[in-house]
Amino acid sequence: MGTLVKKGYLFLSGMHSKGLAGETEVFARYGITNRLEIGIGYLRKQNIVRPLGSYVLSPEKPDLPSITAGAMVDSLDGGRQMVFLSAGKSFPMSNGLHLSGYAGLARVTTSGENRFIGGVGIPLRKDWKLSFQYDGKFLNPGLTTTIKTKNGALHVGIVAARGNRFGPLIAASFPLN
Repeated sequence: MGTLVKKGYLFLSGMHSKGLAGETEVFARYGITNRLEIGIGYLRKQNIVRPLGSYVLSPEKPDLPSITAGAMVDSLDGGRQMVFLSAGKSFPMSNGLHLSGYAGLARVTTSGENRFIGGVGIPLRKDWKLSFQYDGKFLNPGLTTTIKTKNGALHVGIVAARGNRFGPLIAASFPLN
C-alpha cells in the first residue's frame, strides 16, 4: 500500500479521531528486509491487537509500479482485517520532489467483501505532504510534516478520518541496530 519501512527500522505511529471506530489506533511496523515488513496494530475502543505485514513482490522500476501484497487492520466495522494487493508508483515533479500513489484491491476477511483501496501523496515542500487515502469506504485526507533526526524522523500532522473528523497523527521511525 504505502511506503514500506526501511530494513532495520522501527516505525511507530498513533492517531486519534472520533471518526475512527477505534477512536485511537497505534501501529508498530519493523522492516525485516527492504521488501518485507511485519508489525501489529492496536485499536483501543475494540481493545484488539491484529498482525500486519507487507511484502514487495516486485520493486518499482522507472517504467513499472511496485507490486505489494500484505495484511492490514483498520477500525471500520469493529476492527476489520484485510489482505491486499496493490500497485504503487512515484512520479518526479519539476521541483525535485516526488508525487506518489497506489491503488489496489483488498479482501475484508471479517466480512468477505472486496474493496478498492488507494491513495496519493502530494509533496507541498520538502518536509510537508498532503495525502488522500481511500480505505474502501471513506476518503481520509491528511497533512503531515517530517522532522529529520540524527538517525530517523518524526512525523506530525492532522488527519480527517471519514473525511471530516479531524484528529492528530504522530509517528517516529528509527533504526534498531
